[in-house]
Amino acid sequence: MRTTLTGAELDERLYSLPEFPNRIPYRTAYWADRWGFCVTEEQRRAIRPEEEYEVCVDARLEDGHLTYAEALLPGESEDEVLLSTYVCHPALANDNVSGIALLAVLGKRLVERRLRRSHRLLFSPGTLGPLAWLSRNLEHLDRIRAGLVVACVGDPGALRYKRSRAGETAVDRAAAYVLRGRPGSMVEDFVPWGGDERQFCSPGFDLPVGALTRTPHGLFPEYHSSADDLDLIDAESLGDSLAATLEILDVLERDRVYASRNPYGEPQLGRRGLYRPTLRGRGERRFRAPRRRPPRGAVVKVLVTGHHGYIGSVVAPMVAEAGHEVVGLDTFFYRGCDFGSDLAPVDELRLDVRDVTPADLAGFDAVVHLAALSNDPLGDMNASWTYDVNYEGTLHLARVAKEAGVARFVFSSSCSMYGASGRDDALDEDAPLRPLTPYAESKVRSEEGLVGLADSGFSPVSLRNATAYGVSPRLRLDVVLNNLVGWAFTTGRIRLLSDGSSWRPIVHVQDAGRAVLGALAAPRETIHAQAFNVGASSENYQIRDLAALVHEELPECEVELAEGAVADPRSYRVDFHRFERAFPEHQPEWDARRGTAELAAAYRAAGLTWDDFDGARYTRLKQLQRLLDEGRLDADLRWREAA
Repeated sequence: MRTTLTGAELDERLYSLPEFPNRIPYRTAYWADRWGFCVTEEQRRAIRPEEEYEVCVDARLEDGHLTYAEALLPGESEDEVLLSTYVCHPALANDNVSGIALLAVLGKRLVERRLRRSHRLLFSPGTLGPLAWLSRNLEHLDRIRAGLVVACVGDPGALRYKRSRAGETAVDRAAAYVLRGRPGSMVEDFVPWGGDERQFCSPGFDLPVGALTRTPHGLFPEYHSSADDLDLIDAESLGDSLAATLEILDVLERDRVYASRNPYGEPQLGRRGLYRPTLRGRGERRFRAPRRRPPRGAVVKVLVTGHHGYIGSVVAPMVAEAGHEVVGLDTFFYRGCDFGSDLAPVDELRLDVRDVTPADLAGFDAVVHLAALSNDPLGDMNASWTYDVNYEGTLHLARVAKEAGVARFVFSSSCSMYGASGRDDALDEDAPLRPLTPYAESKVRSEEGLVGLADSGFSPVSLRNATAYGVSPRLRLDVVLNNLVGWAFTTGRIRLLSDGSSWRPIVHVQDAGRAVLGALAAPRETIHAQAFNVGASSENYQIRDLAALVHEELPECEVELAEGAVADPRSYRVDFHRFERAFPEHQPEWDARRGTAELAAAYRAAGLTWDDFDGARYTRLKQLQRLLDEGRLDADLRWREAA
């Protein structure tokens, strides 16, 4: 086509990015009979409306063909694992070339292995390529046992897996298992937008195919533009994506369903030495079926209160993974305030800790009490709520637990009870307590009450957590490090609300979970009526030092002080040696530098915006205020109706 258009007419055919005037967008129109030009915003602004321009598009629209490439790596069976990426816009590094590179290297690795299942590698144009391949292979689609679409796997964001439309196929379970061990990673349900997994999972085909990405389509600012170049690719992240893909394939290769060769009747265990007699002869011991217990612990059934909160949604799955039978209890104030998917579901009770009865706790061996109103501004808003839930609620729960025969009560306390220490040295558990807020005061009074309930059949232990940070399915942005990184990521500025001179110990939510595991596994004499500071001595920071770490991770962001910023009276350094001696196998594994990188990657992967940051979802006070304003909570913070 060759024609002449005025600048005004030509402008209707131009595509640019006003918010990024130096970038050229990538624009497609699969189903529309139209043409146009992708230009920078600066080029577009230079077009004069009244001037005429010669336009030439050296292309034709006619029937033709589509090219795709595939490689079949034969295995011991004809069952196949399908691995797909798209090749339609290779000028874009992360959105296109990263998937091609990963699949090419993956193919070389798989050729060197003995494969149980055949593996098919498919390189095709996005959307149209999978449809063409599916239409040509209808008779053999029943061979596809699992599949992955890989794309956007080279940027520094955390790994993310999108389930197949069926949702519980072998590849979905394998990917969830592999990503569980990678900090900040996410597993999401299927939605009908994204990459080529849409075509493989579409009605009529419905193949067990999921998608592996880092920051997914549309959620990184360079997406579909000339800024998606090699500068965006992080070699370590691309290598991690390859490793994760291989691990998922390894899990699928080892997956077996074993068939019994003697399928009828009870198995005969005696002749295999697996069954002991129930009747005793002289000198024989009575056989008693062993009670299932986790390694190194005497606790089996554990109630975790606040399991739907910031710390609890991390801790409850950790307790379950350690071998305990876990039931969660929560009033679900923060339902819908999600950041990614839950790590692993547990059985749960919807109940306020103030209303628990002994019958609710029958059969439990331990209570891990995390539920609380956990925010100083919330306590300032209405101190009676904090005392009612945090203090009265804690002691009520402890009393009914004791009455129900629960032997161990792990209480989530806080280092904030040290308040304004006025000392330069680190404070151990015997230091004077100087709580400055209703929240800290509620923790002091709760600890005192729990010690008063301790006896030979009831062992409370208080874990005085440092200020928590880190990624959680129920993220909070009102805790210091999460807030600093979130402010920087969404505004380009690292904003200090104080002068940054105050000291604060911090601990990652996963390390808080490790402390809980230690308290559950420890001998009674180690924890009975004791308090432990939870954290690491190396993780005491001045707030300005945390801001500096955020600047190192996000160097484009500069530190600024809020108007009227003064010293925060809450300043204390904490000694953690008692915890280190008592729980040598449950020491923290995270530090602030690594946590800052985790948070930045998670925010980037989620596409966190200023509206998210400033809204109610991730700020506890704003969420409760919203529920109050909507009339869903009464004046005592109790639900007016079913949530």
